[in-house]
Amino acid sequence: MAESASTSSEGRFDIKGCFVGVKINGKPSWNPPTGKDSNGYFEPLDRSGALTFIFTINPILYKIQQAALQKLADAQPPSAGGAPPN
Repeated sequence: MAESASTSSEGRFDIKGCFVGVKINGKPSWNPPTGKDSNGYFEPLDRSGALTFIFTINPILYKIQQAALQKLADAQPPSAGGAPPN
């Protein structure tokens, strides 16, 4: 679908360039499978959760936005923790 959209668009883009990353269970590291099953499909190494693939049509802007969000998160004071007062 993305490929047909890119070829019919005046502002074409490379699908591979749109891929930003993948997460497993919200963690930013994932080792892609290398083995295939009897049907020729890749056999996932970790079946314990959900894979999230991240795509963007502007990888540079995406990375800038992610850096800005991380900077804001780092600037937040750490929570005191513990149970709230009664």
